[in-house]
Amino acid sequence: MLEVMTDLAAELAELLDRYGSWQVEYQDHPRAWVATRRPGPSQVHVLAAYDLAGLRDKLASAETLSTGLADLRGEFAGSGFTFGTVWASAAGPGARRLYAGRAGVLITSWTAAELRTRLREELTGE
Repeated sequence: MLEVMTDLAAELAELLDRYGSWQVEYQDHPRAWVATRRPGPSQVHVLAAYDLAGLRDKLASAETLSTGLADLRGEFAGSGFTFGTVWASAAGPGARRLYAGRAGVLITSWTAAELRTRLREELTGE
């Protein structure tokens, strides 16, 4: 039992080191690991998983999306596009799509690379 707790503590420590902007806690009912982060005053991101391995996967995905959005915002600054993510519940739990919107035009994709390509096509067609 002590070995399992030590492994769990080491796994949690590694997770917190890697994703320091997130707070991680365990809740008993329902049993789950929950990670939260507050990127802005009116925003809260919440992820949950039954085990730390599942939470690690969700945190990695969230960080990839955040980095991708930041890159897109920088690259297309001044274009008038606003960027964000939306839950795509039909695609499975935790699935999110990226979007860019401007003047009644909405462009969505699963990855930042795909959205970048579609934005360039949109801007080229102007």
